[in-house]
Amino acid sequence: MNRSSRFAQLIATTIAALALLVIPPRAQDVEPKPPERPFLWRIDGETPSFLFGTIHLPDERVTTLHAEVEAAIERCDALYTELAMDMKLLSAATKGMMLPRGKTLKTVLPEEVHAKLEAFFAAREMPLAPMERMKPWVIASQVALFDHLTEIAMGKALDLQLYQRAEDDDKEVGGLETIEEQMGVFDGLTDLEQGEMLRKAIDQVEDFKAKGRDLYEELIKSYVDGSGAQLEALMNEADDDSELSKRIEKALLHDRNHRMADRIAVKLREQPQRCWFFAVGAAHAFGNTGLVKLLREQGFAVTRVPESPANLDEEIETLESEVKSLQERIDALRARRASFKKAG
Repeated sequence: MNRSSRFAQLIATTIAALALLVIPPRAQDVEPKPPERPFLWRIDGETPSFLFGTIHLPDERVTTLHAEVEAAIERCDALYTELAMDMKLLSAATKGMMLPRGKTLKTVLPEEVHAKLEAFFAAREMPLAPMERMKPWVIASQVALFDHLTEIAMGKALDLQLYQRAEDDDKEVGGLETIEEQMGVFDGLTDLEQGEMLRKAIDQVEDFKAKGRDLYEELIKSYVDGSGAQLEALMNEADDDSELSKRIEKALLHDRNHRMADRIAVKLREQPQRCWFFAVGAAHAFGNTGLVKLLREQGFAVTRVPESPANLDEEIETLESEVKSLQERIDALRARRASFKKAG
């Protein structure tokens, strides 16, 4: 999956409120089993708190929660998602995703990209006209999961379910970011840059389809399996190393991770007696700039739960990778020191 597809997954949070905020959940035919390895971490402190990696989809295979997650939600005093999911968000998101008056996709996109988009919609017997006023990056976020939009629109995304459940239980709720901060990632992009992002997203969807692959199902399988390595591998597949992609990924993933980690740390330090539950997209948890590592660097003990051989193996692999990285830095410093001695 190239970075354009990765963007589509990550920015799904930004648009989730539009389609899912007021739609009732669909009825269940068969009671699904919860994931055996939830993306759940305990943050030790005066009162333990929790970090939960979500996936911004309403599929019952991901919204059915593991007992450890259920217990953490019941225990918490406050639950924070990436965004505060209220009507203010809905209004701001709706406004922020629309092109300025007088502009349409046809007027801002290169002719070749608009033709590609028209063909994409026509192949699915869907009209493009209702989408013409939306910004290109919004369309890019939707085409990656376009063949499953009906299923997505039939339920409430996992994050929204958690948020509304906490509200119903009279817990404190809120967002780690604002919609303006999230959308600000794209406000600095030119129409041509957004058009290129859209073109790559369409190409990736068509490439998956030609290979008989289903991004929606692969995302869900990776999430349900609970393997961080598997999820990262899917997201990093066929990486696009263009400067535009790198710039957007830095702003969309890495910079946001630092911002969210800092805000989580403030809450944990200012009110250590409270049990906090932070629910963010699982993609934000892993990697060198993931929330787990960033919180550990700020001095917090963060442990994946429930304890299991698979989770312990993952922890060992992570620590071994960090040790290897540190050893490489040590070796480089020793080599530099040796060169100074030799020169002297």
